[in-house]
Amino acid sequence: MADSNRAVVVNQQTGKSRFKFQSFRARLEHVEINVTRRILKFLDEPDVQGSYFQESLTAWKELNCTSHFTRFYLDVCPFCGSLPQLLFHKAEVVDLLADYLVKADQLSLPPLLDLVSVLARDLLDEFVPYYERLMVALIPRVREENPSTVEATFNTITYLS
Repeated sequence: MADSNRAVVVNQQTGKSRFKFQSFRARLEHVEINVTRRILKFLDEPDVQGSYFQESLTAWKELNCTSHFTRFYLDVCPFCGSLPQLLFHKAEVVDLLADYLVKADQLSLPPLLDLVSVLARDLLDEFVPYYERLMVALIPRVREENPSTVEATFNTITYLS
């Protein structure tokens, strides 16, 4: 079971074994942090009353059916029906997002991390007071042993900086 967390890579050297396992350190060396790719995703404008957060939340609802994310969706949905509503309830949304980030498992973490950057995009300057609260929830994720989690967390932190 311990080896199930290791990445399988095709062996490029000659020999009988086609696959080889990489250590955690080797996998971290291949982590790619690219904020430009994420920014290009935001070039499309949302509807007149819509927000990037609402659109992303709806998209993730279809893609991620974990119980943790579904609970988050049900808790946050009443606060983000439109951009004015999101701006009015920004403190509640940030609190929910930070609380769910702390408790997130590996499967529910990618949508939550994406929603952090999307929320920052919607709130713009009004995000600054909540920056520290979300960073406190994000920093412990950097110490995880899953390289994809570390990469996604660093991408989110980089986007926020």
